[in-house]
Amino acid sequence: MRNFQASDVKSHFDRIAPGYDHWKKKNHYYHSLLKEFYRKNIPEGSRVLELGTGTGEILASCRPGRGVGLDISEKMLELARTKFPAYEFYAADAGDFILKEKFDYVIMSDLLEHLPDIPKAINCVYNALLPGGEFICTAMNPFYGPVIALLEKLKVKMPEGPHAYISSKNVEQACRRRGFEFTARESLIFFPARVTLFSAFFNKIMPELPFLNKLCCLQVLKAKIHTADTDYGNKRKF
Repeated sequence: MRNFQASDVKSHFDRIAPGYDHWKKKNHYYHSLLKEFYRKNIPEGSRVLELGTGTGEILASCRPGRGVGLDISEKMLELARTKFPAYEFYAADAGDFILKEKFDYVIMSDLLEHLPDIPKAINCVYNALLPGGEFICTAMNPFYGPVIALLEKLKVKMPEGPHAYISSKNVEQACRRRGFEFTARESLIFFPARVTLFSAFFNKIMPELPFLNKLCCLQVLKAKIHTADTDYGNKRKF
């Protein structure tokens, strides 16, 4: 059960915003693999919307022709606007927004676990996509929840704040109920730290091995939309 509110998440990320990029640099290898994944899956020049954009690093790495980032933390967005003035950034709750335009891709990286209401966010994603558009998200494997908690206590990982891990199957069900065609459930990153030869080798082969791929750190979810949807509801517009 998700016993936190969007306001709790906002307060946490406003508080850690000044040190956010420091934590990302501290775990550079992991975040470089994330950026590489999104670059490979999104053609350069696409129209891309990122939910939970933070300071805009992943959005910028996609090299979009039109890039928009949403985040619940205005303090994060202040940093994003300074770093990447070519893109637009707006403060919004991922479960309660609508833009006046639609996109080829909507992406989420490490955001699902921070959403109080996942079906509402999936609905917003659906409404933000063009016909044929694709939703791509990466989320932490719940299996590693205790490890993540330990790393936080040891201060070698950024504090996550309010969150609740969720299985990819549950997200897939939410996507299908909204009308998405679910296209892939994959795994990514077996070893998130750089160890010469070891990391590159296992990060390449482990995601492809049945059963063993369940030991990878990240769940990857992909879904497509094939029909336009004008069900805008009473949500925030930009």
